[in-house]
This record gives sequence, structure tokens and C-alpha cells, in this order.
Amino acid sequence: MILALHFSVSHSANAMGHDAFKKCINIMLCTISILFCQASNADNNGRIVKWKDEKGVTHYGDKIPPQYSNRENSLMNKQGITVQQNKIGTYQDQAAEQAKIEQDKKDKALLGTFSNAEEIDLTRQRNLEPDLMAIKSLQQDRASNQKKCDKTNAQASVFTKDKKPLPAYLTNELEACQVVLAKIDQRIAERQQAIDSIRQRFEEDKKRYLYLRGMNQSQ
Repeated sequence: MILALHFSVSHSANAMGHDAFKKCINIMLCTISILFCQASNADNNGRIVKWKDEKGVTHYGDKIPPQYSNRENSLMNKQGITVQQNKIGTYQDQAAEQAKIEQDKKDKALLGTFSNAEEIDLTRQRNLEPDLMAIKSLQQDRASNQKKCDKTNAQASVFTKDKKPLPAYLTNELEACQVVLAKIDQRIAERQQAIDSIRQRFEEDKKRYLYLRGMNQSQ
């Protein structure tokens, strides 16, 4: 067919002028494109898609509307026989599957990192050390500032006892002292929260590790 077309084109090129020949070629290409489009439409017309809307009403068509693309549907042939069933997992199913994948990764990392439960305890302690040392330093700092505050309060009590107004500098010192102590307390609380989080995380890791080891030993 290609040889025949080539011969026909060559013969036509010799038999007519160059412009007429180009026009003929364009007409042939347009005709071929139309034939391909018709064939494609014929294939699509033979497809029947079945789906249900949010009210449970069944619909049929050659394609699913975008708003129902996340619903289960089936593909049918011209005879109305189902040839393909497309099930769309729910958001909960997808989330559960993703959570399982993430848990499997964590389990492999846990078993690959530690040889026994004691190593988990040692690692936990190493992770706790920076925060424990920070709290110790903050507590010492707080004690030092508390002494300063106590002296300032003692000076203020003298004026209060004599029913005299506090000097401005003394009022400012008392306020500044409370601000400093409050900031230190906040930093201590943050460090303590980090410590609690680390302990909880390693405790959960240890329980999971022992569970996985028990499963492997029983298999």
C-alpha cells in the first residue's frame, strides 16, 4: 500500500503543477485525519460506564462526570456485560494503608537499630542528657535570681511596714525580678516537656521492639 501510494504521489506530481500537487496532498492528509478521528469516536461510543450518584441513583454514559470520579464504577461493552469493575478506596482505607506503610518502615528501622532492649534504654538516656543538664543549670540560675528577689522584697517590706510609698527604683526592681523568674520557669517547663516527650517516645519504641521480637521468635 505504501509503494502504491508513493507511486501515485510521484505520478501525480509529474502530471500536475507544483501548487496543484500541494493542494492534493493537503486534502489527502485531512481525509486521513478525519478517518482516524471517526475510528477513535467509534471506539469511545462502544464504551458504557455505569456509576451511582450521592443519592444512590444509577447512571450510564460514555464517561463519568468529574464530580463522581471518586466513586465506584464499572465499564460495560455494547451488550451491557460488565468487563471491568473499578473500586475506589475510601479516604479511611487510603489513610489506613499509608499508616501501615509508615509503621512497617519504623518497625524495620527499630529492629535494624537495636540489638536488645537495653540499648534502647541507653539511647534514651543519652537523648535526655542535654535537657537534664539544661534544667539543672536553669534551676541554679533561678535560685540565684530568687535570692536577689528576696533581698528586694525585704527592702520593700521596710517601706511597707513604715507605711511609706515604695521608691520608683524599688518598684522597677520588683517587677523586673518577677519577669526574670517567669522567663526561667517557662524555659524549665519547656525542657521538662521535651524530657517527657523523649521518655514517652522511647517507652513506646521499647514496647514495640519487644513486641516485634516476640513475634519473630514465635514464628
